[in-house]
Parts: sequence; C-alpha cells; structure tokens
Amino acid sequence: MSDAIPPDTNLTPNTNETISDPHSDDERISMEEKLISICKFIGSTGLDPKRFIFDFMSSSSADIASRRRLYGTHTGWKSTEKMLKSVKKLAIDIVKHEEPPRGTYPGGLYINSSKIDSSFFTDEERVSRNQALTDGMPFLYRLLQAKLGANCEPDVIEYAKDHHKDLASDDEEDEAEITPPALDAEALQALESQTTETGQGKEPFNLTESDINQYEGVFLAKSPNPAIRKRLRMETMARTICAMVAFGVNRRNNAFQLSNSLVFIASGVTERVNRYLNYIGLTSSRKTAHLALKTLGKEAENCIIERFSLDDPNSPAPLICFDNLDFQQKVHMKSVGHQSTMFHGTWGFIHSTPSLILRELDPAELTTEALNKALHEASKLVITPETFAPTSASVLHFEATLKSQITKVILEYVAVASDDRLKLEPNPPPVEPLDPITPDIPIPGAAHTLWNMSQAIFLAHWGNEKLASDTGAWRFLDALGIKGDKPVTKKDFNLMLSHIEKIHEATLVYFVLSVMNKAQEPLAQERRCMSSEAINHLVQKTFHCFCSGGARRAAAAAGSVSHLNTLLHVRDFATILEANRAMKAGDPGRLMYMWERWAVMGQALPNLPHYSRHLPKLILMIKTVLPKCLATVVKSSLLISPTGRSDHFVATDFFLEVQNYWLKYFYNHSGIGTNERLKDVFSINIPTLRFLMQSLKIESGTNVTHQSHKNQLKNLDINNFLRMADAKYIALVNSTAHAAAITTDTYASGIQTLKTQYRSGIQGLDCFRLTAPGIYQLYDEIQNSISSMDLESLPGQSGVLSDRSGSEFAPENPEDEDVDAEMS
Repeated sequence: MSDAIPPDTNLTPNTNETISDPHSDDERISMEEKLISICKFIGSTGLDPKRFIFDFMSSSSADIASRRRLYGTHTGWKSTEKMLKSVKKLAIDIVKHEEPPRGTYPGGLYINSSKIDSSFFTDEERVSRNQALTDGMPFLYRLLQAKLGANCEPDVIEYAKDHHKDLASDDEEDEAEITPPALDAEALQALESQTTETGQGKEPFNLTESDINQYEGVFLAKSPNPAIRKRLRMETMARTICAMVAFGVNRRNNAFQLSNSLVFIASGVTERVNRYLNYIGLTSSRKTAHLALKTLGKEAENCIIERFSLDDPNSPAPLICFDNLDFQQKVHMKSVGHQSTMFHGTWGFIHSTPSLILRELDPAELTTEALNKALHEASKLVITPETFAPTSASVLHFEATLKSQITKVILEYVAVASDDRLKLEPNPPPVEPLDPITPDIPIPGAAHTLWNMSQAIFLAHWGNEKLASDTGAWRFLDALGIKGDKPVTKKDFNLMLSHIEKIHEATLVYFVLSVMNKAQEPLAQERRCMSSEAINHLVQKTFHCFCSGGARRAAAAAGSVSHLNTLLHVRDFATILEANRAMKAGDPGRLMYMWERWAVMGQALPNLPHYSRHLPKLILMIKTVLPKCLATVVKSSLLISPTGRSDHFVATDFFLEVQNYWLKYFYNHSGIGTNERLKDVFSINIPTLRFLMQSLKIESGTNVTHQSHKNQLKNLDINNFLRMADAKYIALVNSTAHAAAITTDTYASGIQTLKTQYRSGIQGLDCFRLTAPGIYQLYDEIQNSISSMDLESLPGQSGVLSDRSGSEFAPENPEDEDVDAEMS
C-alpha cells in the first residue's frame, strides 16, 4: 500500500540528506512473509483483514481519509485500477453464476404450456415466483435496485452490522426491524384521515407488495407516499429485468414470460407486437400462449364434469343457465362461403349451492320427485288475489324500512345523536341474510327485475317537463342541479338508481325539516346535536305525517294533487331503494318483500308486458309451489358476493352481464378468432383472463378495487332543493303547487286489476299459472286421453302407450307386452 502516505510525511525533499531507497529492504522479504506479518499484526489488534479493509475504506475519520488521498491521483491510480478491475471481474463472475431455480414448476421456473393449471395464476403463486426469482439472482437484483434508485441497503452495510454486534457494549441496543402493522378497516380509515392540528395526513404505512395483495377489493392500495410508490416501481423494474436476463440465458425460465403472454392476449396486444416482446424476453410466443389457454380450457371442462358427478346422491345438481351472445364476425376479403355473419349463441353457466345452506336442508325435498309433485299440485292450484296480498310481516317490515330511511337521512344530513340511550336503526331489520362467500359460477336472477321495475316506476312519476310549474320527478332533479330533457333509463341503470335515490333522500330531508319547522332555514353544513330520544321521536312523527297510509288518504281527501303525487313517489321510490340495498346486503328475504309489492304494482304500470306476468309467477313459485328447501336453494342463488365481502352483494345476472362484457372484450381485442376459439378458449377462461388483467394493476403498484359507490348529496344541492320545495309548499296538504296530472296509485290500482281479472277468469288468475306443468300433469293428460279413446277401434295406440319407457301405465306382466306387440 505504497500510495497510503502517512499524514505527517514531508513531501518536500531535503537536498542535504541522502535519500535511501525504500524498496531495498523490501526486496529481501517475500510477499508471503509480508502478508503473514501484516495479518498477524492486524490479528493482534482484534481485527481481521476483511474488517480492516472495510473500515479503512469506509471510515470518515480525517486521519484515515488523508491516508486515502492519493488513490484517485496519478501516483496511486495504477494500483487502484488493478483493485477495481479485480472487483469488477468478481462481480461479473457472480452475475454469470446467478440463476433462478431450475426444474419444472413449482420446484423451478419452467412451465410446460400443456400442463399448466389455473392455480399457477393465483396471487400467492405470483408472489412466490417473484420471490424465487429475486432469491436466485440477489446480486443482480440489488445492483439494479441501486442503479434505479431504490431505497435498499447494500450487502456491505448488512455485513458491517453483523460484525459490529460483537464489539458493541451491553447497554447499546440494536436497532430493531419494524414490521408494518396489519391493516384493518380502522387503520385504513386512519391512514386517509387528517390530523386536526396540522391538517396534514398521518404518516403512511410502509406498504409492501404483500400488503397490497392482501387487501385487494378493500381500498385503493396505492400509497400516498411518493417514496413508497417509487420503491415499488423500482422493485418491479429490477425484477422484470432479472426475469428477462434469466429467460435470455435459458429459455426454460419462462414462468414470467408465459404469464405475460396471457396477460397481453387478454389486453389485446397484436401478434406483431407480441413477437417483438418475445424477442426481447418479455413474453413467450403467441403459439405457446394459445396452447396454454387451450390447456386451461380443458381443465375448466373437467371441473364442470366433476361438478355434475353423482358421487353424492344427497347433494342437488348444480343449477344451469344460459346467457345470449351476439357477435359480428366481420370478413374483410369475402368469397363464396366466407362472408360476414352474426354469431348468435348462448353461454352456459353453472352454480353450486353453498355447503352452508345445504346442511340446513332436507334432502328429501331436493329430489326430482319432490319437484314433480310440487309442479303437479301447482297445476291444480286456483290463484286468487289473496295470493299476492301483503302479509302482516311484510307490512311491518315496509314500515320499518321507511323509518330506517328517514333515520338514515337524519343522521347523515340533519343531526347527530349526542347519546346512545336509544338505538337508532338506519338499516331495516334483516329477514333472510346470506353469508358472504366467494361464488363459483352464477345464474341469472334479480338485477333485470330491479332495472325494469325501477324504470317503470321512475317514468310513472316523471311528470311533464314541458310545464315549468309541474312538480314531477324532473322538477326535483332540476332543483338538485341535474338537468335533463328526458329521464335516464335502464340503459344507464347506475345513473338512474342514483337519481332516484337523490330525489328520495332530498324529499325526506325536506319532510324532516318541515316537522322541525326549519324548512325555511338553510341547512347548516355542521349537523346539530340531538338526543337519541329526540331523533327517534322525529322519525316517528315524520313517518306518520308523510309516509303512512293515513297521510296519503288525507292528501287524497283534500284534493291536493301535487302533495299526493309527492307522497306517492316517496312510497314507490322507497321500494326501489330498499330492493337495491337489500341486494347489496345479500338479503333475499327483504328483496322478496319488495318483489311482492312490485308484483301488484306491475299490474297498473304501463309498458311492462313481460314483468307484469313473470314476476308474479316467480313469487308464486317460490312462496307457494316449490317445497321450502327447494325454494331456499332458489333464493340463495339470486344474490352473490363477487369479492366475498359483506354488504357487497350483487344480483347474479348483473354479475353475468359483467362476464358477458369481458368475453366480448377479450374476443374482439385478440385478433382474428374462430367459433371454436370463442367456445373452447375464451369463454371458458374468463375468470383467469380477468385476473390477469387485474394483475397488471397489481404489478404497477396499484391494487384492484371493487369500489363502494356512495351517493352523497351536497349541502349546496340540498339547500337549493329546500328553496324549491318551500316555494311549492309540497309538504302541505293544501299545497298550491301545480301538477300536470294525478299520478296513479299503482299499488291500489294493481289490487283492483287483480280483482277484476279474477272475477272475469274461469279458473282464477290463470295468466300467472306456471308454464312448466311437470311430468305428473302430463301423465294425467295421457290418462284422460286414454279414457276418451276407443282402444278397440285403434288397437295400435294401446301398444304405443304401453311401450313408453318408465311409464306408470305400462303393464306389470311382461307377457302382456308381447300380446300388445302382436296386436299392434
């Protein structure tokens, strides 16, 4: 170390003294002896050579730094360069020998496209593959992180920490590694909240990739801290480069590339672009991707076959449904037999009843025999208007529903309870709640009923927007700042339901303030404090003044058209909100109560030729025809929770429509395809392809979220609505507001329609009779036809009837069959 000059060395030569050659004595001592001597001296000080070199090179002491001052100069650069080249060669050798685990997955990172299965694409497996890749190439991974600017500690610092522990004093505590806390709902809320003193957000948690994946579907996990977002981005970039290098060295390290190739198929990346991405090591070939999809399709087929196995005779078979598919197969270069055509087909789904529900059911009521008997008895059922009459339980529940909606708007916009002496209920009581479990494959059921009935009710209360003085629903929307020449229909059902909810809640706020004699005052931004007893009294009084049957009868007797129309739309819109919230809560019992009301209202609502018949049939089938256990199975299939979270249920056919959209998206954005590819590749792999699309966001540092949309009214909108409502006096029985026409009381008119149809019918309300007669009714028809036939004149017919396989009318004696055959 000749370039490590002691700091007290005088660099100015003394001409009066004879300069001796410093290397004269060194030549007599071998290099081995020098190294051993130095090592012994270092050991005598309690150090080792590596520790000495490390501390000497990293020390910030002025004395030590002075001894390194010539390392970068012309005098010491030659030996420095030699040392750096040695380190560089060592780094190159380390990178050359680093590689991810070899072998077939899961032991290695080689995936055979003909043996891949859906478990390969789970979130846990993806994180495991990433970990195996970085563990197999740690030096390159950390080197790339350092170059990209990621905040990671070099290995040398970890080395220094380990060796300093031996020399540290007993009272000196090591710095503990802090593990990020587990995030629950309260922690997430605290993460987004702001402190009152400074107004700044609290220090964010140090979210890792595993944290983001763990809370998928709960919140947007993209950290508010830019440093954390940058670190995740650099880790992803470094890991991707490592995967590209591993694939370039050995093409059997293809786990990352095969996953990417399927993601890019789902994303609509063209084959030309995919070929380039394969060339630079980002994806596998398109041919390999299609082979993998075909393998996944076969796995899904086997899963369906397994679902329909007869291993458990007490378990009912999965329910089957179909959804229509319409695709345009456009051909650019046309020829004979090769033209643009429309593909009209169906897409099949199955849904298995959850095991939690099956445990509580009687297997004897889930058989085909029980279903046939139920349908046979239904064919003889006389349907009367009493069948659709509300029960005492449904009436009490609807009253509790209205009161809960009033309570909700009070607590959200008007007042806050200062005590908890009386429990306030912003939600109606549950009836038949479902457990939130992740669904298998759904069947259609409830969403279209909500959309069509909501549209019909909304249009019935719309009013005449051409009259500026009219107080229909359009006027209420206009006061809330929503301009519209015509109502939003079910084509944009989310917006339509949002408008209905805003009208309903704003009207309830006005009614509450009218009871408090505060309707003429602007609503303050801050809610007032009230006792729980006072809020409950306010709820009860508001209900009796504006939401009860007596209030509607008083308005009708007074001849106040506008006020009566307002009370009617509050009652009818309440059913829409309750149906929507019951579906989100996963309570088919609450939903059935609203369907029962809609079945009656549908008889008076215009433009409902199908639902005015189908909805009563469905209610009749569930309440009267089917055995109790079988009806429970049907009701449990109406709603599902796609993410397995409570209060996040959706209707099964709504979820089906989403799957239908994704099928059309994948098929239309993946290049030229055939009917076989549509049937055997895309349609059966929709869940996997959707997950791969979502994984793009996860890999980008953002979590996939099924966001809960909250329909909030702004204070400015409410005050504008209050001014309109107060000017029209819509809360008063003697309201002077103008109405273009009296809104039909669809519930009362529906009851009258049912009575009229019953009186005019021969066998009651035959229009609501089930169209599926059942096998027993067919046997009755055959028996009747046999009784009316002259078998002697038509001997051949007897043989035909007796030869029916499994018919209960076949002769018991086998010899009689031969006689009948001879007669024929």
